[in-house]
Amino acid sequence: MKHSKDLTIRKCYKNQIIILQNISIKTYYDTFRSFTSEETMKTYLEEAYDIKKLSKEIMAKGSFFYFLYKGSEIIGYIKLNKKPFRSDINDEESLEIERIYIQKEHQGNGYGKYLINHSIKIATRLKKKYIWLGVWERNSKALVFYKKMGFEEFGKYPFRMGDEVQTDLLMNRSVYASPSVGSSASGNA
Repeated sequence: MKHSKDLTIRKCYKNQIIILQNISIKTYYDTFRSFTSEETMKTYLEEAYDIKKLSKEIMAKGSFFYFLYKGSEIIGYIKLNKKPFRSDINDEESLEIERIYIQKEHQGNGYGKYLINHSIKIATRLKKKYIWLGVWERNSKALVFYKKMGFEEFGKYPFRMGDEVQTDLLMNRSVYASPSVGSSASGNA
């Protein structure tokens, strides 16, 4: 890991909704723009990161957003759910990582691992046994990262982006498991 001592994680609050919207759109676009049409991407971003929708998400009970700061700059974020909001998984023993994004220019420096470790701390504090997430089956960079972090595939879930139906792989790991050593990749889910 190459990150500096000035790395901090802080909870995101409703008065930061515009910042959350901007980083959400930028990181999602940078990650997936080459996999879909510009029109489909534009429509998805407008719907998924609408201010009203994000406001509801940030205020939802059991849902937590955290910004990752390097100094005073927000370089990424993570969204955690005590109960799943987008799938059939209803397991009280788990914590869902719904979103984890690092800005493109900061990827590859161990920041994704930093956020995963933060989610493990939260899960432990909430007395959860495992964390899980969904990742697009064609997002090979993220898949490699999650496997290095100790995640294993346990199912699949359809994900709609415009008229396209894609497949997310569902992956989980015990909060007690040790990830592989030396991971510095930073993937987005």
